[in-house]
Amino acid sequence: MKKAVGRATGDRSLEAEGRADQAKGDAKRAGAKVKDPFKP
Repeated sequence: MKKAVGRATGDRSLEAEGRADQAKGDAKRAGAKVKDPFKP
């Protein structure tokens, strides 16, 4: 959401923050997928 708003308003800082949030979420989901097969 931040990325889209930043892009629409021309706010590069907000767009970069949105990209960072997205990357963080992607990494978290990837970690969860790795852990799931090892659950008893």
